[in-house]
Amino acid sequence: MIIYLHGFNSSGKSEKARELGRLLSEIELLSPDIPSDLELAVPFLENFIQQHDDEPLMLIGSSLGGYFAQYLGRKFGCPVVLINPALHPVPLLMQHLGKQVNYYSGKEYELTESSVQSLARYAVEAGQDHHPTLVLLDKADELLDSAATAKAYKGHAQVMAYEGGSHRFDHLSESAPVIRQFYQNRVLKR
Repeated sequence: MIIYLHGFNSSGKSEKARELGRLLSEIELLSPDIPSDLELAVPFLENFIQQHDDEPLMLIGSSLGGYFAQYLGRKFGCPVVLINPALHPVPLLMQHLGKQVNYYSGKEYELTESSVQSLARYAVEAGQDHHPTLVLLDKADELLDSAATAKAYKGHAQVMAYEGGSHRFDHLSESAPVIRQFYQNRVLKR
């Protein structure tokens, strides 16, 4: 089973979640809607994972979901795939305090300083251990520094960086065979 963790202001019904489900159709993929209130996000995800941790499990996280996946993968001992992950989301999100609208639900909410600061407790330094990790990057990510992410994970994870692309990650179909192989090697052969 794969649990996909979407990024900031996204949804479990996002285009990327649907595309992953289509590309990896032979693997059960769950994609929960992560609460917009960041203080509730990780406790919600911990509960969600606990409901499914009796099965072989892998997490895939995109952007802020990648940040969550780093922490949760280590906590639950499951492999992770990070897609253009936000390694240090607090400074980035501090620039977006105030009224927000979820891109998919249209729901409005307030992004507060305390909510953003709450993310700091889930920080995991890249390469802190040799946890099974696959990192997928688009080199032209306009939001996050893909070169810094590649450097942080060098020698600690399998890193694939694609030319061009964007923060959305435009190489999902090309990377699907790699994700599938990682799943087979790290989840099914455990």
